[in-house]
Amino acid sequence: MSPHTTTDSLWLVGSGRSGTTWFQRILVYLTKGAMCFEPLHPDHVTVPHLQPPIEHTNKRPYIRANQSAPTWAAFIDAINTGVLHSPWLDVGYEASRWVWIGHRLRHWFTFPQVRVVKSIRATLLIGWLKQHLHLPVVFLMRHPCAVLASQARHGWYMNAHQFLEDRFLVADYLEPYVEYIRNIHDEWAHRAAFWAIENFVASRLARQFDIPIVFYEHLVLYPDETLLSLFNHLGYQWDETRWARGRANLIKPSVQKTFNRWRETMPPDLMHLILEIVHTFGISFYDENDLPHIST
Repeated sequence: MSPHTTTDSLWLVGSGRSGTTWFQRILVYLTKGAMCFEPLHPDHVTVPHLQPPIEHTNKRPYIRANQSAPTWAAFIDAINTGVLHSPWLDVGYEASRWVWIGHRLRHWFTFPQVRVVKSIRATLLIGWLKQHLHLPVVFLMRHPCAVLASQARHGWYMNAHQFLEDRFLVADYLEPYVEYIRNIHDEWAHRAAFWAIENFVASRLARQFDIPIVFYEHLVLYPDETLLSLFNHLGYQWDETRWARGRANLIKPSVQKTFNRWRETMPPDLMHLILEIVHTFGISFYDENDLPHIST
């Protein structure tokens, strides 16, 4: 694949627990790239100041698509060009220093062509990344019930009220929903509204700035068609031989059998609550069915 920007980066963005880590592995393999794991995590990376401040892991910074934000632009450039390195960024999670050193040595000799940057905290930044910094971005969506069930299993508490702290985000997208958001108190309602807000804003930005949306369910069930379509959209060369070699290792049959396992443990009334909140924000991709509805 030939370089597409001076930074040779591809940003993969989606809600937490939507399959971004798995999708990143696929993209790193297909592009012969290097991974950059969650560079906006404030516990592992010194993130530039923004108002409201990013003081905890569930913050979602918002920068308007036409805003300059020079400090953030320099920070993103350091991510894209590989100036920033750490075990967290280069390997992910709590990798040992020796694993990281081995990883760095391999890349020293293989010259990765693309840096695939995965971030669940950049859902509200995709317009700015694409429009202002001219970076290629892919947005991943997954059924909200599946995402929220996974978040709950991992003990994630999401607070939808935090989005109201950003006056620009409210002015641009959330003004009609302010009272509705303020009246949310239930833990599951907070999770649902959190998913709805970041996916509502991100999907609108994606449509506005021609950012491809990939649906997790399509990636699981129809990986060949989904990936080929994505690569065509991005202008990347598709390597059928490489995909044939790696497909079985990347697309496990167990994933295809369990992508809708959330149904086994989620009560129907909870599913209806989640979907009611999601639909309140005008997101119509998902309903009681497993697969998304895509309008043509």
